[in-house]
Amino acid sequence: MSETKVKCADLVQGNYERECEYLNGLIAEDDEDDSIFDYGLSFSWMPAAEPGKPGYFCWLLSWGGPQDEFRFYVDPDMCLYKVEYWYLDWNDGAKVDVAMGDTYRPEWLTYMWNSWEETETLKHLIEIERAE
Repeated sequence: MSETKVKCADLVQGNYERECEYLNGLIAEDDEDDSIFDYGLSFSWMPAAEPGKPGYFCWLLSWGGPQDEFRFYVDPDMCLYKVEYWYLDWNDGAKVDVAMGDTYRPEWLTYMWNSWEETETLKHLIEIERAE
């Protein structure tokens, strides 16, 4: 009997929805012990992997097998134009495009992005990467 391996494409939407529910709960609670800004493993700038491809900010939530992350794409003026949620496992991966319109945009995304924009955090992360 052959064993069927579950693909990331089969899991990505459910994992995305659970993450959004959890993150929305963190901002609703406004509890400093479970701060949304303390959630995840890292937040960093990932320069373009090849010419013609955009770099992005990566919010790594978990790693190993599997891992998941949000990728935030900005234009040269640091305006957010695309967000993706990625679910990755060994030699497999799938993504969900996060809704960007005001009606469907997740609450946590608006909350966090507005907070990041109000500081120099985003520009600073890019400068650190360029200096290395």
